[in-house]
Amino acid sequence: MAHPGCSRWRRTRGFPALPIPGVLFRDVLPGLEDPDSFRTCISLLANHLRKTHGAKIDSERGVGCVLIRKRAHRVASYTLQNRQAELAIQKDTLEPGQEVVIVDDLLATGGTTCAAAELLGQLQAEALECVSLVELTSLKGREKLRAVPFSLLQYE
Repeated sequence: MAHPGCSRWRRTRGFPALPIPGVLFRDVLPGLEDPDSFRTCISLLANHLRKTHGAKIDSERGVGCVLIRKRAHRVASYTLQNRQAELAIQKDTLEPGQEVVIVDDLLATGGTTCAAAELLGQLQAEALECVSLVELTSLKGREKLRAVPFSLLQYE
């Protein structure tokens, strides 16, 4: 099921048995590599956030990007398709009480998004919402999240 305006994102590629047998990996890079598709994605996510968070988003003059990535200072471990993984954020990246939106390329089991929310909690920041480009609904990752996530594309 695609969000209206996401026809270009049908370019996602599926890789069976990656990272383990029984898992169909959905690669969103083809959509990110195409300038029109990338702009469409950013526009759809921004419109959704403006509708759901109104003045909190519109009152900002600009929105920055904080990367949550491999080990740095603060780390959260999580299980990802039967294996352990880690996310990290630099401890001076966010201020206590700062409101942020978690943006992930793919919501599958929910492990990555939960770990990101845990890191934000360690820094006393607040996640306004979790959004993703693609959601694999059969893995029921949204059930692990406190807030109902928003995704542009859903696959079984």
